[in-house]
Amino acid sequence: MALINSSVGAGGAAAPILQVSRLSKQVPFADSQLDILTEIELSIMAGESVAIVGASGSGKSTLLGLMAG
Repeated sequence: MALINSSVGAGGAAAPILQVSRLSKQVPFADSQLDILTEIELSIMAGESVAIVGASGSGKSTLLGLMAG
C-alpha cells in the first residue's frame, strides 16, 4: 500500500486536519495473529490531496475504516 500526497496551496505551520499515529490492526489467524496494518503514520494538512493506492488485500479499506471510527 502506498500513500500519495500532493500539497495544493497548503502553507504555514498549522495543525493537521487528520492525523494517525502508530495505527496497527491484527486479526487472529490459525495459532497466531495476522498483521493487517503495522504502526501506520499519516498526517494530512488542509489543502492537501491524498490517494491511498495498493493491491487488493493490502489494507486500504481497513485503514479508511479505522480512521472513520
